[in-house]
Amino acid sequence: MEDRFQETARRISVLLLLLFAFWILKSFLASIAWALVIAIATWPVFQFFQRLVPLRFRRSVPAFICTALVTLLLLGPLVYAATDVAQDVQTVARWMEEVQRKGWPAPAWVEHIPWLGPALAARWNAALGVPGSVLRYLRDVDSGIILKWTRVVGLEVLRRVVVLALTVLVLFFLYWHGESLTQDATVAARRLLGPPAERYIEHSIAAVRSIVNGLLMVSLGEGVLFGIAYSWLHVPNAVLLSGLTGFLGMIPFAAPIVFGGVSLYLLAQDRSVAALVLLGYGSLILFVADHFVRPALISGSARMPFLLVFLGILGGLEAFGLLGLFLGPTVLAALLTAWRELVEVPYDPPTRL
Repeated sequence: MEDRFQETARRISVLLLLLFAFWILKSFLASIAWALVIAIATWPVFQFFQRLVPLRFRRSVPAFICTALVTLLLLGPLVYAATDVAQDVQTVARWMEEVQRKGWPAPAWVEHIPWLGPALAARWNAALGVPGSVLRYLRDVDSGIILKWTRVVGLEVLRRVVVLALTVLVLFFLYWHGESLTQDATVAARRLLGPPAERYIEHSIAAVRSIVNGLLMVSLGEGVLFGIAYSWLHVPNAVLLSGLTGFLGMIPFAAPIVFGGVSLYLLAQDRSVAALVLLGYGSLILFVADHFVRPALISGSARMPFLLVFLGILGGLEAFGLLGLFLGPTVLAALLTAWRELVEVPYDPPTRL
């Protein structure tokens, strides 16, 4: 009786400590989760570098190299985007100065809009085509609202930078202690869930890697293909737009926002043929990627129906944001493994009396 009481008290104490630790670390859970996803996805790369270095440096040197590579891959596009945006800000400033001196007459395509075109062009020219009119409208904008939004955006950017820095720090130690942490987690899971626990862990790891490959590799390919199209059609900032298209390609139904917007831009420049070509080209790429390439990469490795993966991506995205792209399908993969364990166990019906 006393042993049972001590066992129950110990389990309750461990549960309370876990909840307390969760409450303490709640502000850093996003960084920890991101680092865990990246470490699982890139662990084969870490093992590759382990085989290249002497035994005494088998943890430190590969951990440093992999962390540096991931940091470069994360920060490189951000630095490039920030530099490009800074140049665009200077271009916009010069454009605003010229518009202030000469006015902003209506583009030619506005007048060609059926029925409404001439009236819209006349109103546009009366409101913005006169020198100094743009500045007059900007004076009417509440500066307090602009200041508020600037503060919100600045705080959000600072928060993202902190999350990124903590993610890199946690990732380094996950590489360093990854093998021992995996062994300890396997032992703990086996004691809690029994022998099937190892299969849960294996399938969850396989799900993370297949989802990362399916999302990132396909999105990278989409970004390259869209970059070729943007460059061929002489779209400004083709590299930045291709990166944005590839990034949003990981999110279902998000990539059309970019190339659809670029198509509207081309249409506004009286380049209707180029706009239609880009719209059809982009739709074809997304159709092939989303219906054939991505399902083959994800479902084949994770041994999950793609519909379940797709629902996990959408549900995870709604629940956890961008991190849910990987967490949602991983949780469903573990659940699917538990379900298969349940239905594969022979069922012995009770004997009728």
